[in-house]
Amino acid sequence: MALEPHAPIQPIRSKSIREDLKPENGYSDFELPDQDGQSAKLSMLMAGRPTVLNSDRGNY
Repeated sequence: MALEPHAPIQPIRSKSIREDLKPENGYSDFELPDQDGQSAKLSMLMAGRPTVLNSDRGNY
């Protein structure tokens, strides 16, 4: 039994994703207080390393 070739997998693009939040766009450098109240800038936390930034909203 021969396997049939399949179409290349296409990334899912939801219409609900804002244009500025698409994965291929960079993330704005921003500054927030850390747990001690000291200012922490995203670019300094990343320091050239690969980074995953997760932002959730809601009450926990």
